[in-house]
Amino acid sequence: MAAVAARIEATIAELDTLNRRASTPERLQLLGSASKRLAWVSADNKARSSALLRMARYYRKALDMKGGDDVYALSNWALALLLLERADPAYGGGSWHAELARLIQRQSDRTRARDEADPDFFNIAGLADLQVLRLLLAADDAAAVVELSDSAAAGYAAALSRGASLRVAGSVREHLDFLIDLLATPATERSDRSQAATGWPPRVRVAVIALRGRI
Repeated sequence: MAAVAARIEATIAELDTLNRRASTPERLQLLGSASKRLAWVSADNKARSSALLRMARYYRKALDMKGGDDVYALSNWALALLLLERADPAYGGGSWHAELARLIQRQSDRTRARDEADPDFFNIAGLADLQVLRLLLAADDAAAVVELSDSAAAGYAAALSRGASLRVAGSVREHLDFLIDLLATPATERSDRSQAATGWPPRVRVAVIALRGRI
């Protein structure tokens, strides 16, 4: 995995050089995607947290360049933040979940309206991504986790029923595979137990695995 991580780091460096010359949402999203893959292959929690932080920053910049309205950028930015919060106590704390839930609802409304005007695979898949975020936000509510898993599975199935290339369909499944693997990562421990990250309740990973098996 070290060799894979090194190649991804080299790719990020090249992309970042291009982006510094002329930043675009597309380049920022490529950087976010590469950072996401780096987090996936990182062998230790410190490296993984660093990659997730970069993922969050790149996707947030892309979201800002799109005027705060891009379901793909928002979903990946929020996912990185939620994973960081549970994995490393340095990124925990604060009461930002309510604001994130508000942003998710706003993006859901905008994406749904866009799809009603011009039906598109990525709109429906994006709405399912938002349901996955809601599932993570509801991690401590067993009933809500199951309900949101079912809702997300139905959303992904609806998107795929519209027709998608093997590459695009594979990207949806890969997104969930990434999440399943990261949910299994133990939280970083610190000597001060009052600052220990909580990790994820097992029900969350079970629900995402069940969701993945249905698409």
